Amino acid sequence: MKYIIVSDGILEQGIVFSEGLSHNDVYKYSGQIRSAGFCSPHSYVDKEWGEEQIVWSCWGGSESLGMKSRGEEDEKILNRSSR
Repeated sequence: MKYIIVSDGILEQGIVFSEGLSHNDVYKYSGQIRSAGFCSPHSYVDKEWGEEQIVWSCWGGSESLGMKSRGEEDEKILNRSSR
């Protein structure tokens, strides 16, 4: 999967999409893009709550946007969005 992190100046949000699409085709407002790359979801069962949770891993970058992944910083944003 691929992702883009965008910002409205206040809050950063993640957009996750298929590898069949180009980063550049998914989001056109380059001034709002903070990072981009590849991501992968991993699931686990939260021991405290007994519920399945999704955790994202981020890496790489986007050639079409000229942006790189910020690794853990981007993972935190995607993980916050998936809860």
